[in-house]
Amino acid sequence: PDGVFSYDCVIVSGDFCIENGINLHTDLFETIISNPSCFEMVMEVVQMFSRKQDLLYIAKLRLGVLSMLVYLGEHNMVYTAQLDQSAHSKSAKNVLMAIEYIRNHFTEKISIESVAKEIYISKYHLSRIFKELTTYSFPSYVNLLRCRYALKLIRAKQHTISEICTLSGFDSLSYFDKVFRSVFGILPSEVK
Repeated sequence: PDGVFSYDCVIVSGDFCIENGINLHTDLFETIISNPSCFEMVMEVVQMFSRKQDLLYIAKLRLGVLSMLVYLGEHNMVYTAQLDQSAHSKSAKNVLMAIEYIRNHFTEKISIESVAKEIYISKYHLSRIFKELTTYSFPSYVNLLRCRYALKLIRAKQHTISEICTLSGFDSLSYFDKVFRSVFGILPSEVK
């Protein structure tokens, strides 16, 4: 209200993540996370950081950060790939690039052709390796991201269902209803 605010930034080293089995090169998290449980975990880490005199300070801080990362992995990870030295390594890198592009453009008109062109591979090859490595077809993955985004918008209660349909990247309200129901088991209008 007084126009003054503060913010805390939790920066976790890549080494810490890798030591604990979280590979930032292969694990993709949602870009924007609005989650009260995650917020509480971040605030706990921030408070722990300010209590440097506590007994076992470092251990508590590491545990708090690791708990936060595990929570994010369980609830907000979009995709993980195990990149190895085999022939799948290049395919996995291509799929990761495709996923990153999709995550940044899923609310727009997007096609497998446009994504394949962006990462310089054929749409047929992308379609095959995408399904093979993620278990999702290209359209079902895009629709999953759109539905998750729509759910967040519905819960924010700032837009009508019709507006949310458009903001989420769907062209038709009836198709939006159908896809949303297939993902969540209920219609968008039934979300409480």
